[in-house]
Amino acid sequence: MIKEIMTTKKLDKIDANETNQRLPQNEFSQELMLDIGNRGLTDRPVVWSPNGSDNVTVVQGTRRRRALIALKEQMPDVFAKHFPNDEIPVILLEGATLKEVLIRQCDQGQQEGLKHPEELYMTLCNLFTAECTEEDIAVQAGPLFDSISPMKASVKAEIKEIEEQIAEARSLKLESQVRSLEKQLRKRHLDYRKGMIQTAKARYRCPDVVQDAKWYHATVPQEVRPLIDGMAVVPNPTGDQCKALAESFAKDLEIKDEKGNAKYNKRIPGPHFNEAWNKLIEKAEAKAKGEKKPSRKSMSAKDLDAEVNDHLCVGFKLLTRKHASDKTVDLDEVKVCDNEYYHADLVIEGDPKLWAQVVKSAEKIEKSLREKQEAEGKAEETAEATA
Repeated sequence: MIKEIMTTKKLDKIDANETNQRLPQNEFSQELMLDIGNRGLTDRPVVWSPNGSDNVTVVQGTRRRRALIALKEQMPDVFAKHFPNDEIPVILLEGATLKEVLIRQCDQGQQEGLKHPEELYMTLCNLFTAECTEEDIAVQAGPLFDSISPMKASVKAEIKEIEEQIAEARSLKLESQVRSLEKQLRKRHLDYRKGMIQTAKARYRCPDVVQDAKWYHATVPQEVRPLIDGMAVVPNPTGDQCKALAESFAKDLEIKDEKGNAKYNKRIPGPHFNEAWNKLIEKAEAKAKGEKKPSRKSMSAKDLDAEVNDHLCVGFKLLTRKHASDKTVDLDEVKVCDNEYYHADLVIEGDPKLWAQVVKSAEKIEKSLREKQEAEGKAEETAEATA
């Protein structure tokens, strides 16, 4: 059980939080520093000591800590008047787990809301670290979502109506109806915020280098990026790209060392992720150099026939014609081909040995058909010569 203890800590014993979701440019407020100088600290920072040491880590109050440090540096006499012996009033969380701290850190009750989408995504990643479900996050982080991406009025009205129904059911002590409505409420929150939550989940599943890249793009101004120690171009992966990177990294986590432990981790990703990441770096470098992929010219009927003939299988021939707006293509045939490719993908992924046998069988059949065609061609030539 968490205990909240009112105590004091010396300023140099109050450490910054590594999982703090605020961007550096949003951590300090000159107005807050001056307000503390005038009135003192009206709201105590919430702190935590994960290992029981004398040093504590900020859970809530990052901006207050930065303001206190600035006040001490810029107005030492004023600081000393409010905080003799550098003692800062704090609320110390005792008996809290990391999960409880990360949820508490969600920062909904702060006077200054989140200002940047990256701050929201960092908060969501912290909640995934705390093992919260997508539904939990949709409800827990609701006000934070609204500070970055306000909910539509129609959806707000719908949610308010459900909340009123819950209140009425509670007053009538209809517990089963309350549970049903609460489930409906959580689902509505999740349905509305699912895209952002799943993007955050993909980022959470990615190696640290992805988080570092997103942090870099959120904190380093565009105009100074080329001046930072000749740093290579840093990709800024989209939500879909983060999902693809997470899938690549998941394959790395399946690789075991000789002791049966995972060989790679978020700090040291493996070959699957690195291959995907390097491709994004190449794209980012090409974009930085102003290189553009040449656009494909529209095909003439002759070009279309040539490209169709280049494909080996019926499916790709059909797709090429379909994308070239050939209205004679039978979509049912395309669906049949798609089903065949899907089954092939399943075998390739799930049973590579069986797929190797299929390929060998296909190569034998291809050889047999080619020999048959050659024999038939020779027979026709002989028949023509003797005619």
